[in-house]
Amino acid sequence: MSSQKAEMKRQRRAKALRKEKAKKSVRNIVIGVVVLALVALIGYIVYYKTVLVTQPIGSYSEGLAEDGTIAGVVAKDYVSLGQYDNIQVDYSEIAPEPDVIDGRIDSVLEANMEYSTEEGIAIELYDRINLDYVGKIDGVAFEGGSTAEGGTVIVVGEAGYIDDFEEQLIGHKTGSSFDIEVTFPEDYGNTEVAGKDAVFSITINGIYTKPVFDDAFVKEHLSEYALTADAYRKYLEDEASNVALESYVQTYLSEHCMALSYPEEYVEIVMGKTKYTDQQEFEYMNEYYSAYFGSGMYKSLADYKGAENELEYEAALRLRAEDSVEAHMIIQAIYEEKGLVVTSEHLDAVMEDLGSTSEFMVQMEEMYGKGYIYQLAINKAVIEYLMENAVINK
Repeated sequence: MSSQKAEMKRQRRAKALRKEKAKKSVRNIVIGVVVLALVALIGYIVYYKTVLVTQPIGSYSEGLAEDGTIAGVVAKDYVSLGQYDNIQVDYSEIAPEPDVIDGRIDSVLEANMEYSTEEGIAIELYDRINLDYVGKIDGVAFEGGSTAEGGTVIVVGEAGYIDDFEEQLIGHKTGSSFDIEVTFPEDYGNTEVAGKDAVFSITINGIYTKPVFDDAFVKEHLSEYALTADAYRKYLEDEASNVALESYVQTYLSEHCMALSYPEEYVEIVMGKTKYTDQQEFEYMNEYYSAYFGSGMYKSLADYKGAENELEYEAALRLRAEDSVEAHMIIQAIYEEKGLVVTSEHLDAVMEDLGSTSEFMVQMEEMYGKGYIYQLAINKAVIEYLMENAVINK
């Protein structure tokens, strides 16, 4: 079905451009008329702005029923679903790389580093240490050149101190005191020390070390997920492969299911929603560039989206909307065909994605509309169903 779908996408691009050119032809005809009378010109402007050009729609739930389905649309009438039950997946396609799991464990260990004042530990590049220092020029301490009480914590090589300061710490040991010599750059921000030689008296107070990743560490810090080191690693592997499986299933649907036609009214609505988002981004980016550089970066919305003109933007907008509608209809068709239902768990997951909790469902419905929230929940229900019924071949 992939080659058939590719051909349909090519035809859709051509059709979208034809539609927008047809709109332009209508505009040209109207332009020919408006030269005859100012009233006609005003009428054309109104018609152009309200009919021929997509109007932004800021309502998330526009075009949706409260249950999250596309209003008035039986999705199965518009799509070819292909084979979606019992999706076959080679485990190698979703297996996490060992380095990725090691990196996640390492991040947990770094977040729980232990501070040690044991003397005699040699400092290496990228070690996290606590140190005191007093900087002097010609034997006199200068303002801003000394640490406060309790010292300061730095990662050696990443603290951003002047050249050769951090390099000279390497090899020295915890508990030791020593002097280093540096020269401030000529263009240093503090003109009182710029270009001058300085001596820093250093004391390395302690070092932060990673704990050992073992059963004891897991029980103390990760008991919510596992009780042994091996079990926690397995938990991470399962979590990562589950995320990969979700992505695999979504890609599978896009490659093996397709829209045969589109409900035009809903496509126009999604075009409006998409344009609203584009408009918000366009305005934000121009405001950002104006604030920092004195002028906006983009001349128009079409320019922001990389289109040559409004006609090209509208054609691309239609294709983006059709892609979105196709994805929603495929999900809705499976939802309808399998008789799935939205559960409280699906809604909780949606709330989490939206940065909220079910406790604030009423407020979120007021913000997004019930239809939009339930459309997201339908997607959760369908993807969950497909993942649970996928066949993993190891």
